[in-house]
Amino acid sequence: MTTTPNLLLTHIVASQSQKEVTANDALDGLDEALCNPTTIAMSDADMTLTDAQMLGNMYLSFTGTLTAARTITVPVHAKLILIENDTTGGFALNVKVPSGSPITFNSTDLRLLYSDGT
Repeated sequence: MTTTPNLLLTHIVASQSQKEVTANDALDGLDEALCNPTTIAMSDADMTLTDAQMLGNMYLSFTGTLTAARTITVPVHAKLILIENDTTGGFALNVKVPSGSPITFNSTDLRLLYSDGT
C-alpha cells in the first residue's frame, strides 16, 4: 500500500473497488491535520511525539505542570506545525528532531515552525 510522502495518507490503487472510501479517508485525514487543535498533557518529563501526533495535527498545545525545562522530540518528517507551550510552572519546552538542535519555547509561547526533518 502506498502513501503520500509527508502525511502518510493512503493512495488510491488503480484496480481498487470503492475508491471513494480511500479518497474520503484521505480528505478526512487532511482536514483533521490542518484544522483540529490537539492538546497533549505532559507528565513532568521529556517526551517523544509519535508519527500520528506529529502528522495527524497541525496545532499542538502542550499542557501540564513542569518543575524544569523539558524536551519534546518530534519525528523526522517534513511538516508545518504550530506549537504552544501552555504548561504551568514557568519552564521552557525545547522542541527538536532526534539529531537536531532544540528551539526553545518559553511559557505561553506560540510559534509556527517548519520542520524539514533535519
